[in-house]
Amino acid sequence: MRVFVETNFVLEMAFEHAQSQACEGLVRHAEAGDIQLVIPAFCFIEPADTLRRRIHAHKELQGRLEEEQRSRRDTASFTEAQDLAWNVVIGSLVKSTQDARSRVRSIRARLLKCAEVVPVSGDVITRAASFQQENIDLHFPDAVVLASVMARLTEDADPARRPSVFLNRNTTDFSTGAIKRVLKERYCKLITRFDDGLGAVRAGLRATPS
Repeated sequence: MRVFVETNFVLEMAFEHAQSQACEGLVRHAEAGDIQLVIPAFCFIEPADTLRRRIHAHKELQGRLEEEQRSRRDTASFTEAQDLAWNVVIGSLVKSTQDARSRVRSIRARLLKCAEVVPVSGDVITRAASFQQENIDLHFPDAVVLASVMARLTEDADPARRPSVFLNRNTTDFSTGAIKRVLKERYCKLITRFDDGLGAVRAGLRATPS
C-alpha cells in the first residue's frame, strides 16, 4: 500500500500530539517495508519553521520568567521551596524545546531513509498555481503539498492497480468535494486522521495474502 502524508504528520510526532503514536506506527511499517510512505519535500520546511518560532517564543517566555523570579527573590516571603519550583518550571520549558528540536531532526532522518520524497519541481509549482482555476481554493503552501501528491499519482500509468491513501489532518482546507474528487480519479482516498490511516494500513496488510 502507498501512503501519502503531509506536514502535520511530522508536526504530530515532533510535538507529541494526540496521534503521534499512530504516526510512529506508520513509520515503523515503512521501515519494515510493509508500506511505501511518500512525503512532499515541502513538508519538511514548515516543521523547521514552526520549531524556530516555538524556540523564539520559549526564549522570550524564559526571559520573562527569570526576570519575575529575580524580582520575587527580593521579597521577604519568597522561600527556597518557591525558588526551586520556579527553577523546575523554567528547566522544563528549556527541556521541552530541546526535546522538540531533537525529535524534528530524528524524524527527518528516519523519513529520509524510509520514505519517498516528492521534489518541489517547476511542474509542481505550476500545478499548485492552477488549482484555483479548478475550483480548489487552497493557501499556496497547501496547494504545493496537494500538487506534489498529484504529481506523484499522475506518474502511474494504471493507478487502479495501486490504490493509495492520503493522510491529512487539515480537514478545513483539504476535506472538500473538489479535492476528494481529484484524488479519487487517481484511486487515492483522503483520510483525515492518522489513527484511521494506521487502521486502514493494518487492515490492508491483513487482507494481503502472505
